[in-house]
Amino acid sequence: MTAPEDQAPPPDDLQEPVAPGKSPDDPPLTVAAQKKRPPDRSTSWAPPTESPPSYREAPPAVRPVQPPGQEKPGEDRSQRRIAILTGVTVPIVLAVIVFVATVVAGPFQEDVKEGVSAAEPPVRVGIEESWNEDVDMGWVFDEPLPEHALNELRNLPSTPRSVIDFAAANGGIRYSSYCLTSACDAARTRFKLSLTGRRRGEVRITDVVGRVLERRKPPTGFKLRGPTGGAEEIEPGILIFDASSTMERLRSVDESGRPGRAYFDEKFVYLTLNEPIVFEVLAVSSTWDIDWELVVKVIVDGKPGEMIVRSDGTPAGKPFRNPGKLHEHTAYQGGYMCEVGAPSCEPMRGF
Repeated sequence: MTAPEDQAPPPDDLQEPVAPGKSPDDPPLTVAAQKKRPPDRSTSWAPPTESPPSYREAPPAVRPVQPPGQEKPGEDRSQRRIAILTGVTVPIVLAVIVFVATVVAGPFQEDVKEGVSAAEPPVRVGIEESWNEDVDMGWVFDEPLPEHALNELRNLPSTPRSVIDFAAANGGIRYSSYCLTSACDAARTRFKLSLTGRRRGEVRITDVVGRVLERRKPPTGFKLRGPTGGAEEIEPGILIFDASSTMERLRSVDESGRPGRAYFDEKFVYLTLNEPIVFEVLAVSSTWDIDWELVVKVIVDGKPGEMIVRSDGTPAGKPFRNPGKLHEHTAYQGGYMCEVGAPSCEPMRGF
């Protein structure tokens, strides 16, 4: 098949296009040179250098000075708030520390030195029997004395000490007679009540009250009278329990030895730290044999309160006891009398 006449045969050798600025007579580029040349004029190449560039340390950045009251670039607002709070709270914390050290810790150290504890009551209580050995020499017993006790009593020296020890060992209830009427048939018991302040501020004693816990018929088992030989001084406080008493206030004793007005209606009693006061308390009953307790009313730091006191000085110990009406000795199932100067105790008349 032949080519058409109007189609010219391809030339035997294609000529390389001449690059701008290049003479046609220059020798053609090799294949490697053709591959290395840039693809087009838009690509810029860094001019060749004979040696690597030298690197110098950049100068430190200078932070611009910020006018007062304006936020610094990049500063966190929470950090500014923390700084403000720190500036406000640190002086307050220091003030609190100083306050605690001077107002709280100082008195606390003093309290430790004085042995004061906030856990203890505001008043320390002490109780002890306060018998007058010259006149308070009577005992009654709930039951008749057994034979071995009677044998001991028959040979007992008639001295105050021996009689006191015998009565205590055999369960005697001690009393002295008191004259509410001409019969002088009221039983009187007595003790000392000591109160000591245990607060730095003042503690006010506003009242002392006797509260009846139980009533019984007076005992008639046995009666013992010890040696007496003198008079006594008038006592400052007395509680009179009648047949229907439930609460009786401590009353003063007048010059004749009779009950007067309520003690704390006439006197104001304040206690400071470790300051004691002692009351001589007489309890009198001409009717029932009673168990009872003391109620000490106080005001501490402007707040009223009360403390219960029993025969051992605690709020829950054995109650006080008063044997009540004293009968004629023939009403008892036995009775002995111990006279001053007698060699031994002897039965009362009628036994």
